Formats: sequence, C-alpha cells, structure tokens
Amino acid sequence: MPRTSPAPDRRHDAREGFALIEMVVALAIIGLVMVLVLPRVAREPGPAALRAKAYTVAGLLRDDRNRALLDRRDVVSRVDLGKRVVVSGADGSYVRIPDSVSIDFLQSDQERAAGGGIRFRADGRSSGGVLTLSRGPVGYRISVNWLTAAVDVLPVATQADR
Repeated sequence: MPRTSPAPDRRHDAREGFALIEMVVALAIIGLVMVLVLPRVAREPGPAALRAKAYTVAGLLRDDRNRALLDRRDVVSRVDLGKRVVVSGADGSYVRIPDSVSIDFLQSDQERAAGGGIRFRADGRSSGGVLTLSRGPVGYRISVNWLTAAVDVLPVATQADR
C-alpha cells in the first residue's frame, strides 16, 4: 500500500535526550559544590560587617547611657570576653562578636574588679572604656568618655598595618 503523506520516519534513537540528562547532572553537581563551599567562604565578616558590628555595639552603649539618665540610676554594660558578647545593663539585650574578630577592651580598675564593663552613672558621667574590634587590617575603636559618657566609633590601624 502506498503512502499518502510524506511523514518522516520516527525511529527513536537511544541517544536522544542524553544531552539533557548530562546537563541536569552537571547542574546538580555545581549546586552541591556551591552549597558546600559558599558557607565557608561567606562565614567571616568583611570590613562593612565589622563596621556595622562596631556601630551596633555603640548603639547598645548609647541606649544604656540614656537609660541611666532617664531612670536616674547606674547602668552597667557588661563586656564578657570569654563569651564574646556585650550585654546591656538596661534590658539584657546583647551583641555577639564573631570568633574571627579580635576584641581588645580597656576599662577602669573599679569595673574590672566588679566583673568588667562600663558603668553609666545617673549624673551623666561614666567609668569610661575603650573596646576595639579588629579583623586583619580593619579595626574600629568604640570609646566611652569618662566625663561626658559620649560614645564614639573611630576606624583604627591594626597591627597588621604596621
């Protein structure tokens, strides 16, 4: 019987679709590698994250200073170097410092004997202190003036720069 339409011969080749399967497998492998590698690369904070952390700590200290003035009572911001946290004396909130960041804390002898921290007094003064956060060549100094209780954040040169 003769053909009436010129339909192509549709024989299925065993290789059809194999390129698509190869592509899907390759994308799956790339995705798996990214899931395993990216968290390790993105773990350590860069300069912007370190700066943000310094300003977050400064904000906590300013909140404690303001609370001391408003409530007319002493408020102590605790700096726990072992746990790597700065804890508010007013409301218990805290800022955690990542393990990859170096912490250097200079405080008054009176506060060191009482457990470590910065005391904000009801009269607007403080015990003063300097907290330095650094990682590699980048560092930020958070200083609290003992007379005015002003909290300042300044970039500093670290030992890696010298």
